Amino acid sequence: TNANININVNYLPLPVSSQIELAFDNLEDLLNKTIIKNLKTKMYLRGLELSEIQIKKKINKIKINLHNLRTIYNNTDPEIIAYNRNNKIEKKMWNKYYDSLSEVNRNIYFVKQSSQNFLFERCDIKSLRFSLTVGSG
Repeated sequence: TNANININVNYLPLPVSSQIELAFDNLEDLLNKTIIKNLKTKMYLRGLELSEIQIKKKINKIKINLHNLRTIYNNTDPEIIAYNRNNKIEKKMWNKYYDSLSEVNRNIYFVKQSSQNFLFERCDIKSLRFSLTVGSG
């Protein structure tokens, strides 16, 4: 798998959504209700073959990371969270983010939902970059 869930979570990237507490609860609920055997079958049909033990270990690691993120969030000064929520991400910042992802792995793609037919489509990072002109964000 591509996702490295084995990194120890020790910080909360800001800004965070105002819905983060709900997201914590929803993800925890989803992880607790996951039926490993059904997930294994779905993963296999999509070309990923992991044992039930491997899947359970990954889910447990995600739960640990989620718990750590929630703890960090709860211990973060609410004023810092509010301040970062009010900051807008500028085009330059998005471009730097895309460039950094591209440096890590040029084969990273984003998935977005089409506003025309509401289907999901894969996007190359380069297609997401903003054209920056003098005076733009």
